[in-house]
Amino acid sequence: MAFGIEDIADEVAAVLISAEIAADVDFSPTVELPESEKLRVLVCPGGLDGEVENRLADQEDHVIHVGVIVRVGKDCTGDNIREQLAFVRSIRDLFKRRLLETTRVTLAAFANNPIYRPEKLRDEGLFVSVLKLTFRGFR
Repeated sequence: MAFGIEDIADEVAAVLISAEIAADVDFSPTVELPESEKLRVLVCPGGLDGEVENRLADQEDHVIHVGVIVRVGKDCTGDNIREQLAFVRSIRDLFKRRLLETTRVTLAAFANNPIYRPEKLRDEGLFVSVLKLTFRGFR
């Protein structure tokens, strides 16, 4: 079955939603949080790398970015930051050793660097972190 990176993004969002984490696929994300919201989780296709394995299959690595934006306030404490970092880790852990059923890809790598954006915290009271998930599949 043919699938694209957008299908993987949809499936990542579905996994998050099934874990009771509200998530939206966004192809043009912004680092903003309306005053009425406390938390936003955005799933964004990020890139594709591939290799020809043999005559019958190609290996493809699909990068999906999961952005977490939380209103914590400018006066947040280290405990607030630790709580948000644990939340980001919990998102990552949802995909470890898990086959995404529809697209048949698995998590091959992840990155969270930098772990959050201190300037957004300082200037706007927003905790902003982007988790890079690389899913590997074969075609």
